[in-house]
Amino acid sequence: MKDLLFLPIEIKIDKTIFDISNPLHKTFQGIWNTRLVESNNPEIKSLIDQLPFSSISLIKYNTQAVDVPPHIDVQPEYVKNQDEYQHIKKNEPAGYRIVLCGNIDKLEVFDGKEWKIAHLPSCPFAYVLNSTTAKHRIIGEIGRTTLYFRGFLDVEKHQILIKKNLEKYGNYAIYHQ
Repeated sequence: MKDLLFLPIEIKIDKTIFDISNPLHKTFQGIWNTRLVESNNPEIKSLIDQLPFSSISLIKYNTQAVDVPPHIDVQPEYVKNQDEYQHIKKNEPAGYRIVLCGNIDKLEVFDGKEWKIAHLPSCPFAYVLNSTTAKHRIIGEIGRTTLYFRGFLDVEKHQILIKKNLEKYGNYAIYHQ
């Protein structure tokens, strides 16, 4: 799985708009309008229950404000705990995201040789991304709304979920070249 950069993940998504009352922050130089979400928030409990986390350290409810330049989501200086960074790196792809509102073909992932469109089967839809090495960008998608999750995975559940979705959505997968 180490070469897997992107894969759609099928979960049941009943709701795409959430009433998150936490303050709005402009993050990463104004790329996103972000509200932090507590992992015990009842609004997103049904989503969290379907993801393979043993503990979640960060959930962001993001709305894209401008084009997203190429970047890597998780770097050592972005996490409070280096054990978490090492856990994520060891279990890549480990970055679970849910596109709540947006197009199915705007996320682009660099596979080491070229930019590839990371297609989703539909929207809303979840995906897993290699968070520590996958350079990615989103162009032409102002207003895209996502949920971003980071934390410690239940490794067995994570591997089972990836295997199940590779069987169903393997033609969507993007691998490092």
